[in-house]
Amino acid sequence: MVRTNQKSQKIIISDYLMEYLVPLNDEEKSQLEKSILSGGCRDPLTVWRNKKDQLILVDGHNRYEICRKHDLPYKIKEIAFTDFDQVKSWMIDNQMGRRNLTPDQLSYYRDLKQ
Repeated sequence: MVRTNQKSQKIIISDYLMEYLVPLNDEEKSQLEKSILSGGCRDPLTVWRNKKDQLILVDGHNRYEICRKHDLPYKIKEIAFTDFDQVKSWMIDNQMGRRNLTPDQLSYYRDLKQ
């Protein structure tokens, strides 16, 4: 289910999960920010509602940061996972499916999958 963000519902960024993301370079982040400022945040942020009823950000970290910086609306999509290991596996698969990965970044994610 995709829904518009509820400002009262806090999204948590997990340091543990951040370790599995290759950060955008300055140029990529600038392009993403320009795109969001001109056309809005088109893709929903992916979140996991854990057993403590917390929303953990799984995908869309850069979009979330930009939207919060500029107080822009965004949508969220909840995906059910059983635990952090399942989330991590999904994140790695999702990152490997991105078109903009360098060969080194793709190799990094292949190593994580093993």
